[in-house]
Amino acid sequence: RFLDSMSAYARQFAEQLEKPEIDQLAGLPPTVAIEQRVSQGGGKSVGLNISLPFEQRPNPYIPENLTFHFHYFSIRKMHFLKRAKALCCFPGGYGTMDELFECLTLIQTKKIPLMPVVLFGREFWEKTVNWQNFADMELICPEDLKLVHYCETAQEAWDYIREFWAAHPEAQRHGKHHV
Repeated sequence: RFLDSMSAYARQFAEQLEKPEIDQLAGLPPTVAIEQRVSQGGGKSVGLNISLPFEQRPNPYIPENLTFHFHYFSIRKMHFLKRAKALCCFPGGYGTMDELFECLTLIQTKKIPLMPVVLFGREFWEKTVNWQNFADMELICPEDLKLVHYCETAQEAWDYIREFWAAHPEAQRHGKHHV
């Protein structure tokens, strides 16, 4: 099953989150695997939970004192993006798209500092969003195509994030890395 393979990527990705300089800000379904792995490894995971009429509940692997509940998406995204050093998106539904496009818009308009935007599973993303068409239709600038980076493995994602920050030290925020 597709989500099972994404959860496997998420677990591999989470192994790196056990490092003390990196904390996890929780998100969507495959990240349950990340939070489980972080919890088992003694790491910290902060949950930014949104109240929805269906499908959403606090993650059982995040301690209650680190789970924050939000009613409005905008406030949740503000708290998430204020602390984020990277946006790593696994395939998801409308919520994933909302957060991805909001982040890209804020980076594009320089409302938040530049950060790596990693999309796991190129096939999913290319079938779902035709970035090139946005540029061809002059809805975004061709340079905006460089705002997203596809990864197929956890190691590839971490390598890209490290390379990104090495190439863009001016965009770094102080403190721990939140992914």
